[in-house]
Amino acid sequence: GIGVDYASYHDQWISEGFSTYSGLMYMRAALKNNEMFFDWLRYYRDQLLENRKSLFGKGQEAGPIWLGHRTSTSTTSGDYDLVIYKKGAWVVHMLRALLIDPNTLSDDKFRAMMRDFYGSYVGRKASTRDFQRVVEKHIGAKMDWFFKQWVYRTSIPTFRFAHTITQTPEGKYLLRCRVEQRDVEPDFLSQPILTISFGDKGVSRMRRPIQGPRTEFELLLPMKPKDVIFNDFESVLGTVEEIDWDD
Repeated sequence: GIGVDYASYHDQWISEGFSTYSGLMYMRAALKNNEMFFDWLRYYRDQLLENRKSLFGKGQEAGPIWLGHRTSTSTTSGDYDLVIYKKGAWVVHMLRALLIDPNTLSDDKFRAMMRDFYGSYVGRKASTRDFQRVVEKHIGAKMDWFFKQWVYRTSIPTFRFAHTITQTPEGKYLLRCRVEQRDVEPDFLSQPILTISFGDKGVSRMRRPIQGPRTEFELLLPMKPKDVIFNDFESVLGTVEEIDWDD
């Protein structure tokens, strides 16, 4: 956060969000405490969601990250810290979740991306667009959708997740999942990590694209899962409500 300066107030989140997230990662490594790391992320999330509730009350909703210091006014003095530092840290975390290997949980691609960005701009000023170009280089795809949603907009999704498991005539198991995505634009795209646990026989993890108000998908499994976790590792900023399957 200190080695790379920001090009304008629109890009200040790059410095502050990175520093905040780096602090969380250092805490996790030093204390060897993953749960504390996620507890802090959830705490930031809850603060962001509580702020969004003001949209329907008497207050003013916090602006997007892109507004920088202009998110803070005489009546919303805490929004700068909330949006630039805490939501900024969440943006970095979600990029990490998009780069992590779901099966090995290797962080190599994320760390390579961060080293590349730092090495390219250390002692210089970087814009959000500069950072996006580095992200796209390491992900291997255009990321306009991600930055539009998380840097230039304010929406945070609410997921309603249901699943059902049935045995097939061949002795395998069919996992059917249904996800409702609410409180966001119709084209909003999420890529949460889905974890399927088979107890002491291992786990299977994958990213599942969720777009639009409702998404359904099926997975054929070799054995009956013990647990199905949607949005594992807090891979997308949002809340998850697990509901019963209803045909």
